[in-house]
Formats: sequence, C-alpha cells, structure tokens
Amino acid sequence: MTGTRSASSIKITVGVNPWTKAARRPSIDIGALCARYGGGGHAVVGGVTLRGDELERARTTMTQLVAELTSGR
Repeated sequence: MTGTRSASSIKITVGVNPWTKAARRPSIDIGALCARYGGGGHAVVGGVTLRGDELERARTTMTQLVAELTSGR
C-alpha cells in the first residue's frame, strides 16, 4: 500500500505482489475493499482518491485498509 499527496489530491493504492502464492488465490477482493472507501479496482489491485485537503481522512482510510488486509477477512 502506498499513499501520495499533491495539492489537489491524495491517492491511496493497494495491491498484491503477483509473485506470491496469495496473489494466485487472493482471499480479499482489493477492488471491492477499495470501493467501500470510495475507490475501486480489480481483484489484486485498487485505489482510493481523495481531495488534497483530506489528510486526516486519508490517514484513517489507510489505517482501516491495513487492518482489514491483515485480519484476513
């Protein structure tokens, strides 16, 4: 996961390493996960874009995404 910030937007990207066994059988649909936070994507890669002034929301979103990804839901 990574987050980048410019004056106009904050972009959070999430992906699965395609060379791991987990990528062959992902337990979490990353696109669907990101969609719950206003973004979207595909089974192994997705993202969320926020306004540049939403830093606290971006931090909260990243914390929640990490929690969901590490819980193995």
